[in-house]
Amino acid sequence: MNRAAAVERVVYWIGLAALIWIVVTFLILPLVASLHAAFFKHGSLVVGQTLSELSRSRRVRAALWNTAWMTSATMVTVTIVGIFQVVVLEYFHVRGRALLKIAYATPLVFGSVVAAAGYNFTYGPGGAVTHLVKAIVSSLPQDWFIGWFGVLFTHTFLMTNFYYLFLRAAMRRVDHATIEAARSMGASEYTILWRVVLPAIMPTLLAVTLLTLYTAISSFAAPQVLGGRDFHMLSQMVLTLNSLRRPDMAALLALMMGLCLMALILLSQYYEARGSYVGGAKATAPIQLRKIRSPIGNTVLHFFAYLLVAIYAVPIALVVLFSFAPAASIGIEVIPSSLTLKNYARVFTEGTAFLPFFNSIVMSLVAVSAALVVTLFAVPVILGRRSWLTRLLAACRT
Repeated sequence: MNRAAAVERVVYWIGLAALIWIVVTFLILPLVASLHAAFFKHGSLVVGQTLSELSRSRRVRAALWNTAWMTSATMVTVTIVGIFQVVVLEYFHVRGRALLKIAYATPLVFGSVVAAAGYNFTYGPGGAVTHLVKAIVSSLPQDWFIGWFGVLFTHTFLMTNFYYLFLRAAMRRVDHATIEAARSMGASEYTILWRVVLPAIMPTLLAVTLLTLYTAISSFAAPQVLGGRDFHMLSQMVLTLNSLRRPDMAALLALMMGLCLMALILLSQYYEARGSYVGGAKATAPIQLRKIRSPIGNTVLHFFAYLLVAIYAVPIALVVLFSFAPAASIGIEVIPSSLTLKNYARVFTEGTAFLPFFNSIVMSLVAVSAALVVTLFAVPVILGRRSWLTRLLAACRT
């Protein structure tokens, strides 16, 4: 027994040493390099000068303001849409739940630059929907979707994936017996949702809100593709400053974003540690989907549920449809008049077109595999023996 304990102890310390090496090599050293670039130039401390230049830059101030209010607005809109999706799928009885699940899951696979390009292709100046609407409302500006509205619209419907994945699972863990008890005492559906269901899913709601906040602050694809000339966010400014050969300003701006995110993490952990939330019961009775008895309320619920389906499906359908169309018809026709397989043949036969696709697949597989291996390795090491060192490692990984 002592020998087994000694071997386990040796294995633990080897794993801890390996984890420390990973954290130092891939997290601490890049951070130190960024700090050096931000604070020093030609061996002299220039942080004050760099801050002064950042504060005087009109574009940086505008990007800072745009990031602040866009993140706030995104949190509100994504929370509303995300909770609505979860309630539709897991609480109320809505016809066609299988279709709704597929449509609401599309941001999991249709996201980032691809989705932003798809929304631009659909609603942008040359988009099919823009051409269709302008045929009805001729006064509609050609670039109506470009700018802050397009970015907020894209954020709202593409950042609900955390709600779809995690909040739905939390909703399914809510004990239906408590809901029936509240209902038998005369509580309304609104009261049950607010006083019974919401406290049970609150820890998960805080977590998905935090994840959405990270994504919104560091958003790059949507403002880059749909922001136009006048709307920029901080992630774009970091890239712009770096391309202008101002790595000091870019590093300091990235550092400020990182400190902001870290402060939000610590704040959320503080309130989560102090809060007392009601979790799901250990042996829960599954929620029975509730049908709205009011015909008007039921109609309104179905209308908005399927409106979301249309919002998600139209860009994907048009992208798929025009992938079979000749290049000359894109941006001109609402529906392509002819279809061809030449585009697919060109992608899979020409190296210049296939190589980016191949590289994306390979890098995605490598990144996911590496992240999974490191995570499965790190969690047992960090949780095996709680100490100041493991807590520090956990904070660094966060």
